[in-house]
Amino acid sequence: MAAMLARQFNPDPDFDRFEAVRILERYGTRLPERWSRSLIAHVRLLVSHTQNRDWIDGKPIVYMSVARTAEKLGISVSQVNYNERQLIRLKAITHIDSGNYKRYARRCPDTGRILDGRGVNLAPLGHQLGFLRNIAAIIEDQDQRRRRLRDQYTSLRRYIRGVFDALVEGEPWQGRVIAGDQLQAVANQFTALLGNMHIGRRTTADEIEAYIAQLTNFLTGIAPANAPDLKGRDKEDKRLSAKPCDAHRIQTEICETNTSNALNRQRLVKDAKTELGASGSLIASACKNAFQLEKARLVRLSFRLVAALPAA
Repeated sequence: MAAMLARQFNPDPDFDRFEAVRILERYGTRLPERWSRSLIAHVRLLVSHTQNRDWIDGKPIVYMSVARTAEKLGISVSQVNYNERQLIRLKAITHIDSGNYKRYARRCPDTGRILDGRGVNLAPLGHQLGFLRNIAAIIEDQDQRRRRLRDQYTSLRRYIRGVFDALVEGEPWQGRVIAGDQLQAVANQFTALLGNMHIGRRTTADEIEAYIAQLTNFLTGIAPANAPDLKGRDKEDKRLSAKPCDAHRIQTEICETNTSNALNRQRLVKDAKTELGASGSLIASACKNAFQLEKARLVRLSFRLVAALPAA
């Protein structure tokens, strides 16, 4: 198979011989056929002992001896032979052997092109460059999705903590007040839920998405059916509950909140306009992050803003 790939290798004039190496160094350990670090280092050494002209001519042949390769890599000759067998299995190289298995090459004295070479042929690796690019793009998309979901997970956790902060200070949630033993029970449930959520290097995007779903379900179920109705609202709260909220007025109220950081106020309003369609919970998270002072008041305002603006 590697020999067939070598015959099919047809590089472009601007072929970058190190591009495949860079992809392997970044994603090699995550490819379907996993590349070890030692194999990637071995390939980089082989590629570095070729010239751009060799690749354009379709003859990227490395004629450095096995002993010299072992010395350069700081490994034994037997390890070099083992690595090359693994590279053949991965369809990255093939051998062009001489009768006595010695490696050599004759170059044209005028052009420097290889006229006759025996050794390790890297053409199969060059032929696989398109495949490596596609795999790298897929992995990068997966990484971006994972980062996006992890950010959503973190924002949702912060939002729920903001809800608890508001409840502790007597603020309403879903039109009801939760306090005392009821609040403690909900807090214990949240702590137990987080105890089963561990995000590490090996946590997949699908697992993080499942965590987000669990937190969302928990959030929607915080206010039990038998929770007491909210009592003692101030006149402004009663007026707001009697008619739909005015999102623009609430944004203005947030901007006029007593804080010296105008930049954070502007960022909050921008987040409210741009992020709510995707996830209303980000608004309360922005409130909590931007304003550590008057936290309960701002979380309450964010609740009204979420209710006032339509979901996408």
